[in-house]
Amino acid sequence: SRAFPRDAGGYAKVSWTSPAETTRAWVDALAEDVASLQAKFDALLAARDACDASLKTLEASDGSEDLVPLAPPHRSIQEVVDRLSLEGFHDLAGWTERLDGRCVAALQKRCADRLRRWAAAVE
Repeated sequence: SRAFPRDAGGYAKVSWTSPAETTRAWVDALAEDVASLQAKFDALLAARDACDASLKTLEASDGSEDLVPLAPPHRSIQEVVDRLSLEGFHDLAGWTERLDGRCVAALQKRCADRLRRWAAAVE
């Protein structure tokens, strides 16, 4: 194309026409944005992993986990939600609604399994 002329058999040459100090400031700002997004991604990944582990403990009903009180997994889930809110994550309502649904499903599974085992033990 005429915008990016090529030498014979070569690649298009691109020239940067803005002043070097403006380019450096733009690159620095971009690097800060990328670092900020990476930190947010890492925080969300850790939050998801912590919630998944707590939900697994919450729904466990295999005998050994029956003795685990419900408070520690529930408390750790609440701590994750509180930490994300304090760290400035916005629009957590949809995520917390889905998390609440997952908690309810985990508790229903735990309760149903315990009732089945209780009924089998009574018979």
